[in-house]
Amino acid sequence: MQTIYLSPEHISDLVEANKYKIDHSLQFISRCIDDRYHNIDHPASLALPGADPGELALILTTGNAYGFEVNRTKVFEVLVKIVGGIKNLQMHTDTQDEKKSSFAGCGHMYQLETVPETYGLTQKDIEFVLSSFKLAKSHHAKEVILEGQHKKNAVVIVKGDYGILPRHYLEVNGQKLLVEVFEYHQTLVDKRHRALAQVLIKSGGMKLIKGQDEESLFEAFGDISENHLMETLRSLAKGMPIYEVKFDEGGEFKVEDLGEV
Repeated sequence: MQTIYLSPEHISDLVEANKYKIDHSLQFISRCIDDRYHNIDHPASLALPGADPGELALILTTGNAYGFEVNRTKVFEVLVKIVGGIKNLQMHTDTQDEKKSSFAGCGHMYQLETVPETYGLTQKDIEFVLSSFKLAKSHHAKEVILEGQHKKNAVVIVKGDYGILPRHYLEVNGQKLLVEVFEYHQTLVDKRHRALAQVLIKSGGMKLIKGQDEESLFEAFGDISENHLMETLRSLAKGMPIYEVKFDEGGEFKVEDLGEV
């Protein structure tokens, strides 16, 4: 079946039908940007590449790229603290790769494992991420098993205090077709990165260069986040339209066409 790329009007319909107010008690619980999450499971609002394994990798890349001193073990401990305990760490695989020990079922993590240098990571970094989340699974951290192939209908960057469920039935030529969107929640990613920057510095998980501070680390996270997101989208979603959906406090929203991947 031919891929359907969603128009701004389609995105408006999807958002209107699928928007919901974020539960701020759960705002640091994550999921991947993957478009295959089921609405019925009400996936976490904080959507970022690779969920928590992707976040750990991002922190390690930031240290490598900016010359910060990183204590990997403390970094993992801080991430566990931020999410409220090791059992709250989130990751995913899929039905094709659920029996494999690596993250093959997550497109972002598969890319990190396959070409770590493209993401600013070393082989030791990758091994640490793998071993850390193997430990997390043994402590009942949640690994969601996704099904099917990516539908590749659109990428949505979300800003504001609302989330969007990723699946929607679109009426085309009198038929209802299931469409799905890759989703990245900019506002929640930024909130968690501010919290991480503060605790990482206080704990000694990351030691910055003289003259730099918490804001410097937050900005570095922002740069690496954009790099990791776009690198994976170029692999998984080449040619797909990208939209920004910005919510106001009352849940009204504007859709901006950002072009394509």
